[in-house]
Amino acid sequence: MRTRKEYIKEHRKMWRWLTETGKYREDYFKEEMPDVEVKDDCWACEYASEVSEFHNDLPPCKTCLFIWNKEQCDEDGAYFDKWAFASTKKTMKKYAKIIAELPVRRLSKEIKETLKKNGAEHLM
Repeated sequence: MRTRKEYIKEHRKMWRWLTETGKYREDYFKEEMPDVEVKDDCWACEYASEVSEFHNDLPPCKTCLFIWNKEQCDEDGAYFDKWAFASTKKTMKKYAKIIAELPVRRLSKEIKETLKKNGAEHLM
């Protein structure tokens, strides 16, 4: 059971590795964490999925850990989209660095109350 801080730390660690190597998320998990399964090879998605188990009226993207330049990470023009479809390693590294340092989204009062009520304070 990971805490919110651990999810943030793992996200940053992975994207910094991608910034250095120019590789893909799948490579990170194969090479750095072969025994770990994470939803969509994404720590933010894993966290959001866990939160949405307690607050199932919200789609997981609404509980994402990070503030993206678009509503969702996979929208056209979002940093992740630009990373995923980059034509060069240089461009991949550029967007990986941006993603590694995304600002953290604050949890709403409503979500905090739901997590607390369900004994999931570790996600706050």
